[in-house]
Amino acid sequence: MKGTEGVKLNDATGNILLALYRRPAIYIVKHLVNTKITPNQITFVSFLFKFPSAYFFSLTEYKYILLGAITFYLSILLDNMDGSLSRLRNNSNTYGAWLDLGVDEFGLVMVLFGMSWGVYSRTQSVWVWIFGFLAISSVFGATIFYQMFLQYFPQAKKGIFLEQKKKNKILKQF
Repeated sequence: MKGTEGVKLNDATGNILLALYRRPAIYIVKHLVNTKITPNQITFVSFLFKFPSAYFFSLTEYKYILLGAITFYLSILLDNMDGSLSRLRNNSNTYGAWLDLGVDEFGLVMVLFGMSWGVYSRTQSVWVWIFGFLAISSVFGATIFYQMFLQYFPQAKKGIFLEQKKKNKILKQF
């Protein structure tokens, strides 16, 4: 496209994700540091937001799809907050990381199923279930691949995070 020379795709998506999720999450987390709210509680609330999101996506009216998108956005925003709060308090642990990953993946599967149900209800096409199954399978496959990577390269996650921290202005705060 004209005018996009020199712009990398990850630059554009990185800026979008930064603006939509990371900056608001960091702003909110700065106000939560001195409270009794734990990162695992935020993870649980993030998971709870995925239930109405999946339900709203399963309905066929546009107002419900919009509500599904809003609740899904809030769940992702909360998901960004739990890790930031944990790092800011310097109390990251493997249980919290495991809980966060498991809850995120299970919640995403619920939302994808709700989306598939909603699109199928509108179209009555069997292709919706095929692509929905492929999307859900890819979530499971990526999770299994990530867990196997961490099993065989346990120091890699820490090294990758430290390398990114040196490059990223936002991560330098944590």
